[in-house]
This record gives sequence, C-alpha cells and structure tokens, in this order.
Amino acid sequence: MKSPEGLEKLKNLTKRQILTVDEHWIGHPLYAFALEHHPEWGKEVVYKLVRSGHIYRMNNQSGKKVFGAAGDRIERNQLVIVPETLPIGMERFVPQPNEGSAKHEVTFNPRVRALAENWVLFKNQHVIVLNKPPGIPMQPPPDKSINIHDMLGLWKYTKTCMPVPAHSLDQETSGCLVLARTPSTLRMLHHSFLRKSVPNQCYWALLTATPKAKCGRIKMHIEFEHQRQAGSGERIVVRPVPTEKSKPSILEYTVNEKLGDYGAWVSFYPMTSVRNQIRIAAAHALKCPIMGDAKYGGEAAYPKNLRSIWNPEDKGISLHLHHRRVQLPYKNPNGDWYVIDAPLHPHMKKSWESIGWNIDALDPFVM
Repeated sequence: MKSPEGLEKLKNLTKRQILTVDEHWIGHPLYAFALEHHPEWGKEVVYKLVRSGHIYRMNNQSGKKVFGAAGDRIERNQLVIVPETLPIGMERFVPQPNEGSAKHEVTFNPRVRALAENWVLFKNQHVIVLNKPPGIPMQPPPDKSINIHDMLGLWKYTKTCMPVPAHSLDQETSGCLVLARTPSTLRMLHHSFLRKSVPNQCYWALLTATPKAKCGRIKMHIEFEHQRQAGSGERIVVRPVPTEKSKPSILEYTVNEKLGDYGAWVSFYPMTSVRNQIRIAAAHALKCPIMGDAKYGGEAAYPKNLRSIWNPEDKGISLHLHHRRVQLPYKNPNGDWYVIDAPLHPHMKKSWESIGWNIDALDPFVM
C-alpha cells in the first residue's frame, strides 16, 4: 500500500480521485460505488469510463492497476481510481436533470410485477432467492427491456433498503439468483461465494460431448483483457499457470448421465467466483461446450449428431446452463442449512424430458 504522501502525490499528478472501499461497500459492483461518489455522471457515463480504462482499481498486494468490468465486485480497502473531471467528449452522455429523474423512476405493468413475484423461490429477513429465466440481463440493456437491476424495487417489500444481488448470472444462464436484503447479509454472502473449501452451489449443464473422466477438478487462470478501442470487446485468455493479471478459477464436476459419446448431463460446483468460469471450463478445459453456447463453443455448441432431439441449424437454442441449487449460510428451525432448488425452465425441461432424464433429481454434494 502507498503512504498517504504517495497517494496525495499520485492524485495531484494524474488529476484523479483515489477512493477507498470501506466495509459497507464490500461485494457491491464497481459501477454502483462510482455512482455513489458521482451521481451526476449517470450510469451510461460510468460504464463508458470503466470500459475505456478511466475508472480502475489497484491490486492491494501488487499495487498494479486492475482493469475490469463495471459489474466486478469490489473488496475491502481496495483503491478505486476515478477521474476528477470527465474526459473530453463524455459530457454529451451526462443526463440532464429532468432526463436523469425520468430514468430513475422505473415503472412496471401488472404483468411484469406478477412475473417478479413468480420468480421468488425463497424469502426471509436476510435473503431472497429468485429463479431467473434465461434472457434476462442483470443490467439495463440498450433497448430498455426488463432487467434485474431495474426490477430490484419489486422485491423490496417492507425493507427500507433495496436488495442487492450477492452474485451475478449471465444473461443466458437461468436458475438461482440470491439477493441480499441488508448490507451485513451482502458481506456474508460475498465471502461465502468468493472462495470456499466445500461446494455450496450446483449448476446443471448439458454438454455437447462427454468428458473423459466421470468426475474431476478443473483449475484455470483466466485473464480478461479489456480492449480500449470502441466496439472491440474483450479478449479472454486461459492460462495453466498464474500471471499478474489472471484470476484463479477452480471448479469441480461430476457426470450424471451420458448420451454415448455425443453429450452429457454434468453438475458443476464452482469453488471460486470468476465470471463465465463454467462456460470457459466446459469449452476449453473439458473440450465439451455447453449446448447453445455460441460465445465459447462456436459451431460445436450445436451438434449435428443429436438431430433427433434438437435442430442443429437453429442457432437460437438457449444456453443449457442452470444454477440448480444453492446452500445459504443460514439454518432453518431444525438446525439444517437452507438449501434452495430452482426448477428447470422450459427450454431445459424440454431437453431433459426428450432424453428421459429426471428433472427432479437431487444433488448429493450440496446439502
């Protein structure tokens, strides 16, 4: 860590603000922390600043810059660097006062309110567990369609503070999504999901090939290299050994059922919390992409040898990855941990029933 004199010197040289993450912000996304200090910028500007590298974090151990995504979770005592003034050209994206207030007031029709209530699997004074459908993003998309962030107010109920997602799910991934109802709960869940010695989450996936081993552990080091050029996205690199920029990823898996050599029902148990780690592990470590995963599996995610069950020409097949079970760090009146199961959504239920697999199977490792 730099001395106070060093931090002040860095601040003066770069014309940037150096913000420290206190315990109340542990586990929150980076964009929310930046908006707390600069609400006048608006969410669109903050996202652009993160993507362009103007907002970044400092690694507490190495002191190096960490460029990531706006939804990355921040950690205790981490330094977040933000510009004191907006870069040239960013001012046109700042919402006007009346525009900002209009965006903040999100209203939903009765159909969406009913959907939000139907997604609730479990609720107590600490958490709410949803069964998120596929296709629902965590953050507001450009077309302003429904998303988890804007819908959080629908799950506020009698609490004075808004619930906050304790983890994230890809837009295409379905299943358990845990919302923390208080700041203390968020901190507890953040540490529970961040790194663990025993599995407390189970994901079901339909792979388009059969892993060679019945079960195993996958250890990877994943780098997310954010490209500075507009529209260039990010480059993901999987390495066998750690580097300064890589994030360690550990998953365990077991094969539940096989379709000969052409597919398998696999349970994944993430031991770390790294974005897209299951999809990357399936496609690159196991060489068995998940059904419908065009991003990481390409054409292999639409197998032609299973034509009797799916149409391989239909590239609109939804991703077959489902957060099936989660164990919460709270006990029920009987002294057992709360374990929540999310039923399969129609796209995966149809596939399971077409093959003849048991959609109500219980997982023996997360109990």
